Amino acid sequence: MSVKTPLIYVWLGKKIPSWTYKSLIFTAKKNKNRDLIFLTDFFHNKIDLENLKIKNLEVYLIDGKKEFQILSSKSLIKNDFWIRCSLRFEIIKEFINKKNINKFFHAELDNILFDFTSLENIFDKIGNGIFAPRDAIDRAIASFIYCNNNCRC
Repeated sequence: MSVKTPLIYVWLGKKIPSWTYKSLIFTAKKNKNRDLIFLTDFFHNKIDLENLKIKNLEVYLIDGKKEFQILSSKSLIKNDFWIRCSLRFEIIKEFINKKNINKFFHAELDNILFDFTSLENIFDKIGNGIFAPRDAIDRAIASFIYCNNNCRC
């Protein structure tokens, strides 16, 4: 029954943080008409998430071990935390292309999101592309983003 642009979360790694469930439940309650999509590479996490019984949450098991071109310069990335942070964008790109999703939000799991129903309409009126908060003219913070043209993602 969800009709709004989906919100996509990605978690790559051994164990989902304990606060993840509270964050997902809160966001789902505040955004009842929006699909929440959770992409994870750890099977036990998928089972735990399905047991939450959040009606608007879809859980997908993905391959988080793929080698993507974005990670070809391993000397720039000191540990696997930054590899996983970068890899989530490639995972999202592959997923939205496979599912033919043209518009989506993405948030990091440690964000508590209240109802943001009107936000996509505001961005759509501005233009097409990727919308993200910035802390400098040449740097964006990818903690909560919106994309309304998957060709640019």
